[in-house]
Amino acid sequence: MVFTVYAIVQQVSGGEQINVAAAFTSLSLLNILISPVMDLITSIPHLTSAMACLDRIQAFLLKEKREEYRKLHTIRTPTSSASSASDDLPSGNSAGDLGSKKNNTPWIKVREASFGWGKEGSAVIKDIDLEIFPNQLILIIGPVASGKSTLLKGLIGEAYLVSGSVEYTVPDEIAYCDQDAWLLNQSIRDNIVAFGTYEKDFYDEVVQACQLTEDLKLLPNGDKTMIGSRGLSLSGGQKQRVVSSSLSLPFLV
Repeated sequence: MVFTVYAIVQQVSGGEQINVAAAFTSLSLLNILISPVMDLITSIPHLTSAMACLDRIQAFLLKEKREEYRKLHTIRTPTSSASSASDDLPSGNSAGDLGSKKNNTPWIKVREASFGWGKEGSAVIKDIDLEIFPNQLILIIGPVASGKSTLLKGLIGEAYLVSGSVEYTVPDEIAYCDQDAWLLNQSIRDNIVAFGTYEKDFYDEVVQACQLTEDLKLLPNGDKTMIGSRGLSLSGGQKQRVVSSSLSLPFLV
């Protein structure tokens, strides 16, 4: 391209034609410049990505600091032996009675709580009383924009507590699956297993329970298919089922 431009300029301006010495000198200079120019060109996309990452980091750092308003209580695990536990029992009680009392203790207790999305804004839902016990399936039903998601975000500490209290007595493993699926730019299996270990029998059970078996058969590489950025190659329902599978792995047993 350089020699073509030089030839055009030479014809237009009527200048001196290029000789052998100038041609070889030009080739040497071009060979020296190829590597820096290629590095400069390839660095432009990386620089753009870095600037976008810095913008996201800055937006995150400028967010308001999150305050933990929930009262977190530790849950005691049965580490002591049965004999020592029976020694501490009052007369007339048994270990089975203590287990039933433990199951009667709510893991999440909400008292006259009002949740909103701003410290100075009005509450979206008001005066909520709620108790969630272990081994329960609870459904929150209501019309659009009635505050269902706000209540769930309030339970996990992501909304503002205007008034009232929220008490937790639960294990450490708590998961929340939002309506907007968050997926890794990796294969379907990597998204389901996430950062855990792959166990084939358990993995197949989870995939079948989340109705992903037929979808994996239709994909070209099965569960090793790359889903792309933000699950570009998956439909909306498939994204939700992949996320549900990843959340089910630690808790299905």
